[in-house]
Amino acid sequence: MSGAPSQAASASGGTGTVAPPRPPPPDRPTDASLTTHPNNSPSMLPSNPRRRTLIGRNERDVDLMMYAEGWRQRIEMNAPFDQVKAAKAKGYVDPVVTVALRSDGSLESVTFNRSSGVPELDEVIKKIVQQFAPYSEFPADLAREYDIIEIRRVWTLDVAIRLFAGGR
Repeated sequence: MSGAPSQAASASGGTGTVAPPRPPPPDRPTDASLTTHPNNSPSMLPSNPRRRTLIGRNERDVDLMMYAEGWRQRIEMNAPFDQVKAAKAKGYVDPVVTVALRSDGSLESVTFNRSSGVPELDEVIKKIVQQFAPYSEFPADLAREYDIIEIRRVWTLDVAIRLFAGGR
């Protein structure tokens, strides 16, 4: 051995000592600390590859987009508009709603990212989503990749219920 410094030390211009890895900052919990608390939902985990959120229509996964489009069409084509007609008589904004579906088609949650501003209208939208559950099971390819798919859409309520991508 010639006593030459290690490659890592010579590349960094150091003396051959390597600093020990630093722990994460205290304000950022580790994966282990998140999974040990039962109150943390799967979406709170920093990396959960079994859950996917669709916000727009720029997704490259065709199966994922086709599933979301099928869900959207089911709502638009079957939701009774008269349920929202009375509730939308008050001034409102188009709500942004995220619907989380499990791989078996069951409904995990309905979350309002932006409320309509009319509690009755928000409740009607939630009931519409619930009344069509369960939805289609994920196709086999999606079920192998994801346990839950979250679909976020802007709900417009003019002469019919229409769901648009782009709700942030």
